[in-house]
Amino acid sequence: MKVTRASYVEEACIGWGDSESTNGSGNGELEYPVIPVNQQTNTVETPLCDVILPYHTGALPYVEEAVRSILNQTLAQGQNQVVLHLIADGILPEDDPVVSQFEYLANVRTYYTEEAAGPYVGCLQAFQYLESDYLAIMDGDDIALPHRLEYSIRKLKETNADIFGGCMLQFVDYRNQDDSVLDRWNEIPIHRSVKRKDGYTVVNCTMVIRRQVFEELNGFRDFFCGADIHFIQRAFDAGYRFHCAEEIVGLRRLMSSSISNNRHTGIGTDVRKEIHAQQQSDFQAIKDGAHPRKFGSLDQHRRSKALIRSKPEKHQIHNLEIHVTHACNLACKACSHFSNENVGTNVSLASLTEQMSFWSHRIAPKQFSILGGEPALNPELTEIVRECRKQWPDSRLILVSNGFRLVKHPLLPQALEETGCELHVSIHHKGSEYTQKVEAVRELLNEWQNEFAFKLEYRSSSEKWRMTFEGEGAEIRPRDDNDAEASWKICPSKYCPQIFEGKLWKCPQVAYLRLMNRKHQLSDEWSEYLDYQPLEPYCSTIELKEFLERKVETICKMCPAENYFFDLPSPLRSQ
Repeated sequence: MKVTRASYVEEACIGWGDSESTNGSGNGELEYPVIPVNQQTNTVETPLCDVILPYHTGALPYVEEAVRSILNQTLAQGQNQVVLHLIADGILPEDDPVVSQFEYLANVRTYYTEEAAGPYVGCLQAFQYLESDYLAIMDGDDIALPHRLEYSIRKLKETNADIFGGCMLQFVDYRNQDDSVLDRWNEIPIHRSVKRKDGYTVVNCTMVIRRQVFEELNGFRDFFCGADIHFIQRAFDAGYRFHCAEEIVGLRRLMSSSISNNRHTGIGTDVRKEIHAQQQSDFQAIKDGAHPRKFGSLDQHRRSKALIRSKPEKHQIHNLEIHVTHACNLACKACSHFSNENVGTNVSLASLTEQMSFWSHRIAPKQFSILGGEPALNPELTEIVRECRKQWPDSRLILVSNGFRLVKHPLLPQALEETGCELHVSIHHKGSEYTQKVEAVRELLNEWQNEFAFKLEYRSSSEKWRMTFEGEGAEIRPRDDNDAEASWKICPSKYCPQIFEGKLWKCPQVAYLRLMNRKHQLSDEWSEYLDYQPLEPYCSTIELKEFLERKVETICKMCPAENYFFDLPSPLRSQ
């Protein structure tokens, strides 16, 4: 039986599962002690919105498109980040082609259930993991337009509403085999969220809810399908505020295998009829005076162990390093980090935090080294040490410094103690003037250790100082011994990958060569080495594994195939 466009829009809620029309309680005038939800200001560390996207086996061909439509939302990066919760409903990780494509992203959380429970139960189970003040619903086979979340949340704030609903443009998937679906598209090309005389229609995959409201109403009822209609009617009866917009914020895929249309849970099936009957019973109970919260199921499922977090295995490596500054107060000849050339300045705490966050959930270094340049030139050093510990909670944390500027950081020893960060003081010369300056450093660090407990180590860095390149400044030239394997075997940096500008680099020589080129516009001899491509933060798991396991490669021939040791001149800069 065909339904006219007007009556369909008035009576149905479109979502994870369409359902028969519902009459609801109809009055919207019951007085319940509903607490108005105050708008809350998001900070840089608080995401703007959580998006829950459950998917079942039938949606697997379409999930990637749905996920990318959320990742591509037009929100200010960083401050207004979206946290996406992917729930593989009844799909084990080894059978899921989706999770490996997105699990590495910092704002994606992945879960699975061993048995399919339906999208609404998945929402209830994932509620405990939400991180923001707003909850958006997304289907595994639909597409969000790029402005969906920005527009929806802006409207909620402007109108002080609790629940947003928009419109979706329907389209028929080319893989659809059911003529009735095409008829449905012809009849209703656009599904709208609208106000009815006895409630609201909210298109499910346009819905954005204040998290507090969802919790106060005890979430969805744990129906396999149709729970969105039930929730919206209860919210209306409880007196919450709605904003329904004519704006099209998504594309809704019509196909015969969807929850709305398949022969097991589609409209007209026994499952739907049972759910519809239960809905009507609940609505009547609310009309008779029961509180709408009674008919939600969040309390029952929010601590469920059925939802299992997919924790992607972190890649184990020996060491990982980051520069907190590219400047140095010393001028060590032939520095492999080019710090003697003043090729750069300090890196801000905010930038370092972002760069590390790209990798800290994917890589587990046994040791994480905080380097420069001279780290103590960065006025944010103490906070940087604390942030490094947050990012790498299980790694041996080492701060390497020449010591001469540590006096500028009186709060650093407490941070070293509280984070378990070791302090390694590198000695770059044995001359009397240099040694005398080091004595002042020793006195300072003895005072620090009298008050704070942290591991301190002095190490000679100049005993086997080697020439990595020929020449100085703009005139440097690669050794080009043309024996990459021999160069790699003797390389002191073979286990020193760098995080630089958010990317992973094989070693400091390769990474900071870019800074030398920016300063000096190096000769064409460096072209093939400057063409090196670091690993981008959005690489696949396979690409990351291959990068971390890579040993000898062509770029290694840039460095000498045998050691050229020399006596390092005093690196003290003239005052």
